[in-house]
Amino acid sequence: MPEHVRQVLAGIVESRSEAIHVLNSFGEIEYLNRYARHLLGEHGVMAGKGTGWIALFPRSAQLEAENALLACLMGRDYRFICKSRDRQRESRYWDISVRRIENPLGTLENILVVIREVTDILDRPIGTAFDHHRAVHIGRA
Repeated sequence: MPEHVRQVLAGIVESRSEAIHVLNSFGEIEYLNRYARHLLGEHGVMAGKGTGWIALFPRSAQLEAENALLACLMGRDYRFICKSRDRQRESRYWDISVRRIENPLGTLENILVVIREVTDILDRPIGTAFDHHRAVHIGRA
């Protein structure tokens, strides 16, 4: 891949409003994008490198995070919701998608994790959440 394409892709990943983690096949952090570093209170592109990803989770969610890594090792993607506290100690809900990145031979190269905050959606009454979904996906509330 040409270097200018790599730079454009890196810029896109860095500017995302989701937390993006790239893990190695041992479940250790290889890369965190800017938003992920912000959430963790880390600075610098190498922040978190080599840290075990599961250790980032509260104890109540570590088993689910382990299941996600095991699913990727066995060839499946995984998704779950996690509740945790942010740095200001406020409860937050996170939608966590964990996906395999394979090399051309089909073997696991890395694990891509995309984390979206969904607190506003999950804290709404059901009718309000449905109205929001309808407005976003159908175009009318």
